[in-house]
Amino acid sequence: MSLKRIRFRISPFEAVLVFVFVGVLIALLRPAFRAARDVSLAGADIPFTQPSEARRIHHKNGMSLIAPTNWKRAWYHLDRDDHWLGVHNSLRYPSKLWVERLTEPIDYSLFPDTFRFHGQDCPNRVTIRESKTWDDWKYWQLYRHETIVTKGDATYSVGFETHQDIYELPPIVDQYLQSIVLPST
Repeated sequence: MSLKRIRFRISPFEAVLVFVFVGVLIALLRPAFRAARDVSLAGADIPFTQPSEARRIHHKNGMSLIAPTNWKRAWYHLDRDDHWLGVHNSLRYPSKLWVERLTEPIDYSLFPDTFRFHGQDCPNRVTIRESKTWDDWKYWQLYRHETIVTKGDATYSVGFETHQDIYELPPIVDQYLQSIVLPST
């Protein structure tokens, strides 16, 4: 019995076809791999680690807050940088923690609830917005918890916002909000 050596031969056209196929496959799958990596590096929508002073972020006017693990300082309020400090995760629909010194008078009638912040009851509101129209291709929800705090002559807005399906403030987020330090007046 004789064994013939079989040669595998591919034409240049077939080689180009294979490279084009592999290139298209990589181009289609790359966003999925990148998104999976970004989610793991972006931080969770709801923080899961306890606040740590090592992650405290300071503002030049004296206010500060602790950022959850893998959250970044938010820079998208450049017009209000003198009186706004916030952090967010890096997901497509980011969650945010913020503290802002308010420069405009507040209509307290828009804040019907109270929230205990640093031992004092402060005006609070929780808003939940949902997509309820029949033509929305994807259901979404925005949960926003905002508290108005008065310290001396200054008024501050302290809050948390997320796109998670929640209906009350998680206890871990309350710990992060309580870790906010306002400037002494």
